[in-house]
Amino acid sequence: PSISALVGYRTAKGHEFGMGPNLSRSGFGMIIAVGSSFSAGNVCFPINLAYTPSISRMQSGYTYNSQTQQYNYYNTRMETGHRISLLIGFNVKKKSIR
Repeated sequence: PSISALVGYRTAKGHEFGMGPNLSRSGFGMIIAVGSSFSAGNVCFPINLAYTPSISRMQSGYTYNSQTQQYNYYNTRMETGHRISLLIGFNVKKKSIR
């Protein structure tokens, strides 16, 4: 699970670009999204592709070795991996009554 807050730009033709922070269980990162919207009558279909680059962080701790009965310290670099999301939805426009 993650939470993203995107700020972007939408053209008059329905093309979109946005970027912002992303918070997930692995930490904070950046998210970039592009997309477009298509209309069919009163229904609008937005389709967006979002990319979150890998986050690199250090993880350290202790492990217990039962043979030597000692704790061993470790310090390793962790990579979260790149993530790609495809978002598809729809909106219905209300007909105006005049």
